[in-house]
Amino acid sequence: MINEVFRSKVNLDYFNPYISGLISNTKEIEIQDFGAGSRKGKANTNRTIAKIYKKSSSSPKKADLIRRISEYERKSFTFLELGTNLGLTSYALSQSKACNKVISIEGCPNLHAFTKEKLDHPKVELINAQFDDVLEQILIEQQPKIVYIDGNHTYDATLNYFKLIQKHNCVDLIIFDDIHWSKGMLEAWNTVIKDKQFHVSINVFQLGLLYRRNEQEKEDFIIRY
Repeated sequence: MINEVFRSKVNLDYFNPYISGLISNTKEIEIQDFGAGSRKGKANTNRTIAKIYKKSSSSPKKADLIRRISEYERKSFTFLELGTNLGLTSYALSQSKACNKVISIEGCPNLHAFTKEKLDHPKVELINAQFDDVLEQILIEQQPKIVYIDGNHTYDATLNYFKLIQKHNCVDLIIFDDIHWSKGMLEAWNTVIKDKQFHVSINVFQLGLLYRRNEQEKEDFIIRY
């Protein structure tokens, strides 16, 4: 996995058509932040699309890494994302031949509306809702193999989402975003990796990967990336 995923040479040119409409977009929208907010901008305020892309959206590099992680050892999968933002991760997954469907949930209605218009792809379903309101139903109906938690970066919320996801055996990988973002997020990560239903954890600093692998002894890894 280190050689094929983390050390592989990547070409991010496929992002160019998507991000070209973001990096200099001066359209201003009102952002409602239902999570822990951002260190680089106040919650519930007007921001330009370009500023959102620069300060709070996943980078193409991170989005592509999530795509490669998801594809590793999988011929097909459904991907659930908590926190759409400007859709870079959803866009990356939509370009994957192994990905059958991406379901992405965004709480902010204005951000959802912009990204829904921007990211019009048959593989992608964008939902405007609070995570707590729809997560259980989506897990039951869509049976995702991978869940990416990229929203509401608080200790309590992260653990609550984990406990709900944990009950669904269809999920064999949970990806936690920004596990070193705050003391609370790191505490949440150090709590979930102790769960006996998940056997392998990989800490790559920006992301935490938690795998359900019944054939493997419980192990924790740190990879410098």
